[in-house]
Amino acid sequence: MPVLMWIDSLSEWGNLIGARVYVRARRVFLQISSLFAVLVILLWLALFMYGSFHYVFMPAVLHIRDVNFVFRTDCESEKKFCSFPSDNISLITGSQPQLLLRGQKYVIVLELEMPESLTNQQLGLFIAAIQLYSYKGEMIQKSARAVMLHYKSTLYETLETLVRLPALLLGTDEQKQMVIVEFFNNYVENPYKPTIGAYIELQTKRIDLYQATLKIHAKFVGLRHLIFYWPVFSAVLGVGTNMFFLSIVALMTWYRFAVNRNFGLDLTGQRNGSPGQGDERRRSSARRLDRRHSRQRSQQLAVVTSSSTSGSVTSASVTSPESLGSVETAGESQTFQGGTPIEEPETPALEQMERDPEDETVEKAFSYVRHRETTVTRANVD
Repeated sequence: MPVLMWIDSLSEWGNLIGARVYVRARRVFLQISSLFAVLVILLWLALFMYGSFHYVFMPAVLHIRDVNFVFRTDCESEKKFCSFPSDNISLITGSQPQLLLRGQKYVIVLELEMPESLTNQQLGLFIAAIQLYSYKGEMIQKSARAVMLHYKSTLYETLETLVRLPALLLGTDEQKQMVIVEFFNNYVENPYKPTIGAYIELQTKRIDLYQATLKIHAKFVGLRHLIFYWPVFSAVLGVGTNMFFLSIVALMTWYRFAVNRNFGLDLTGQRNGSPGQGDERRRSSARRLDRRHSRQRSQQLAVVTSSSTSGSVTSASVTSPESLGSVETAGESQTFQGGTPIEEPETPALEQMERDPEDETVEKAFSYVRHRETTVTRANVD
């Protein structure tokens, strides 16, 4: 029999330990899952915020427009063209109001792909000009630059041709030069006159061209320079900053919810009837407050009774601390003298007594706690 009882007690102890371990493991798992879900949500919000900021803050890095030169050939002249090669380019497409971002600096260049022909070698210097205009056709800015092919001596050109001969025969290489003409280095868009087009002209009538391209590069400085040239670092910094502030907001929200829950408040700031985690602490605080108020009330009653009565026996019995007792009930307290309750006389002296405003505030704050304890006790009894 003792062995069976020991086995039963051991099994009960094992079941109790297993239940406690299960409850704690389940609680820890729920807490970790909730924390992981919150972190994932905050991470996605941080990424979305950084992506939105990058899309709005960073302009397009490069704009490319093909240049198709046109010229007149209806004249009798020994030169190739009767007019300068020119082209009118539209910088906006469709319903786009403007191409360039206001306040952003741009570099505008013209790339000329020119063959190393005898005509271009004999051409020497020539002028490439550009004019930027607005919606009304008003010229905003203009620029002109002198251009020429890079010089190559006859010996250098012969040796280069011999070295590049296999590639030239296979068609993978060509004898040409890419001439870059930089018109503007720090061009800033006029907010009142946005640029919508450009007029480009090559001031020469003897030139050979393969292709011409107008390129507009954004010149980044400051934060845009950091984001563009250091994308990984800026992304980590931006997402981390967003995560930091979002975590602060989440912690403040959780703290507000936890405080409302501990003090029995709902989201509207009103008290609810569900017990919180700080019920035991509030009960003990309410008991201490009741005991302090009982002592203060006994002392006040003793003073009033001694001043209002002429009997020394009554005064001595009232003023004696040992003869006073305190009985606490749900929300009420009575003072006894020798087993007989003493009624508090309603005298002007008692009404005119000064009360501490802080005690009144604390008493109002804990009145609800005592009332709720009484309600919970009655519900348990029922």
